Amino acid sequence: MAATDPVCHMTIEEEQAAATYRYGDKKFYFCAQGCRDRFAENPERFLNGKPTDRSEDVSRGPDTAAADGDFRRIDLPIRGMSCASCVEKIETGVSRLKGIKEVSVNFAAEKGTVVYDPSRMSVSRILREIENIGYGTRTEEILRLVRG
Repeated sequence: MAATDPVCHMTIEEEQAAATYRYGDKKFYFCAQGCRDRFAENPERFLNGKPTDRSEDVSRGPDTAAADGDFRRIDLPIRGMSCASCVEKIETGVSRLKGIKEVSVNFAAEKGTVVYDPSRMSVSRILREIENIGYGTRTEEILRLVRG
């Protein structure tokens, strides 16, 4: 029978699950031990979800985009990924924010790169979105102006 990992939302067969966890009267199935461990830390976070504040998606004005070449790039470590589905979940979630030009997450390096319009998006909003999705971040002030 198919089950959905509540952390990364990957569909897995119950008999092939890498780990399980009983919470209340329900048994949950996981694609990897890392997803199970994250769930066990705070099951309610994944079952009830964390409210995502989308109010800062557009920060300064209506639909004004950055002038050509006014994008910035931030490289940041991302903790808590346990499988390739985690990468897709982060890339999809962050790329939906207004002001994001490009998102690339490297599972092996535990790192994400985001190219964004600083007039429409803040670094703190990007970090908060990654955390709302369910992963850990920390910042290192390394910003590069990307032209082109």
